[in-house]
Amino acid sequence: MLGLPWIAHSQPPLSASASDPRALGWMQGFPPPADKTIRFTDPDYFSFPKLRWTVCHFRNLMPTADVERGPGAASGLPLALDAGIDAVRFTPLGSGQPITWAEAFDVNYSDGLLVLHHGRIVYERYAGCLDRDTLHGAMSLTKSSQACWARCWWPRARWTNTPWSAR
Repeated sequence: MLGLPWIAHSQPPLSASASDPRALGWMQGFPPPADKTIRFTDPDYFSFPKLRWTVCHFRNLMPTADVERGPGAASGLPLALDAGIDAVRFTPLGSGQPITWAEAFDVNYSDGLLVLHHGRIVYERYAGCLDRDTLHGAMSLTKSSQACWARCWWPRARWTNTPWSAR
């Protein structure tokens, strides 16, 4: 049977709800059962479905560092939740089948999503290991979101060497 790597992938992947870290029992109990333990030294700690637990628990697995947000208190964002967003229908690229925003959340195995519009939170949803107060690994999303932010603000900003706090 050597040389047949596709056999390992012959089963369809777990759904978003079936791969939820709580549903799978990853790292629950003390000590967690051996078959439900995830370690940084495991070769598959960053593979699906363990990945869904790992991205919320980097600080439990490896050394990390806090990044200071700067002086002053954090500002909260006002809520203006729009219940109609979940019902928005669209057709994904490469698909002929329309889906709703709510369906897309699970189709894409999303752990969390926050939509800002004019400085207000209009949509907020969490699943898996994520909630409003949980950190989540962002990896390349950080670069993408910062590039988007810069592009949106570039025409309006006055770029100087003066720190924001001194303006």
